[in-house]
Amino acid sequence: MELFPIVKPPEKKIFLKMLDRCDRLGTNLINYVSQIIHAYDNHYFILFEPDLNYGKSIFVKSLTDFIHLYNQTLQEKYADIQESEEIVICNDSDLNYTTSLTVRHLKSDLISYFKQYLYKYIRPTFETYSLEKKYSIPFDPKKTILVHLRLEDVMTWPNYDGRVCSGHYAWLINNNEKCEWSCFGWKYNRQTPLPTQTIQFQIDDALLKYPDYEVVIITSPGNYGTGFSYRSIRSNDENLDLYLLCNSEVIILSRSNFSLSSLFFGIAKEVYVPMWGHLACIGPCTKFDNCNFNYFY
Repeated sequence: MELFPIVKPPEKKIFLKMLDRCDRLGTNLINYVSQIIHAYDNHYFILFEPDLNYGKSIFVKSLTDFIHLYNQTLQEKYADIQESEEIVICNDSDLNYTTSLTVRHLKSDLISYFKQYLYKYIRPTFETYSLEKKYSIPFDPKKTILVHLRLEDVMTWPNYDGRVCSGHYAWLINNNEKCEWSCFGWKYNRQTPLPTQTIQFQIDDALLKYPDYEVVIITSPGNYGTGFSYRSIRSNDENLDLYLLCNSEVIILSRSNFSLSSLFFGIAKEVYVPMWGHLACIGPCTKFDNCNFNYFY
């Protein structure tokens, strides 16, 4: 494995203990990725408990496989160093703190960094686990506009202007200030459905660029409609849903950590993503943004 070039070799082995969260798949993936990137950039070894939340997910398994290979590479490089120290960077009750800390350290958004340095190791493993699950893609990845809707448990929650919380956290990151979820609050920095007309505007814009593409909706199963007439895919397997979201070159995301996590593992070349605080805290909309996404609110 190729290690990130580091100017000054460490004088002792640093072991970063990777923590999980009592949340769902997408939030845990972003949390894991931010800690892994932080360790990789500093040549820190990574420790984790064998019973990590979502440890059997194809996504988490591909990350832990990477960690094993990475730790082995570090051990070969620093075998002669005896002194060690264990650290934790994760605030397991504040995702905004953890992700923004890594963004400020890297001076890069997390997605671009991951794609440049880690993706080539993790994507093939992820694909292997997908094949073992016998997952198939019921659309053409190169001819589909894939739209994710965050409904289910938050479908009745009110919309808000995501520019406000996104701008708040972007300002903090741009000025190298600590970001905390509590410094803005829950009401205007949370996962909520987007208005149908807002999503349709993004679909219309994408169709202008790709007029012969099929629009397909992905959302959670339930006895409710999507608000659209397009073909929809609903599954009880959240890993399958995320796998599909990772396999379209044009995607329109929901205001959710689940959809954001697809940006690390996926193949998307054209991304429409709503602005909100959690987005800014992984780097987009800040001065460290190298993503070139289409932002909306």
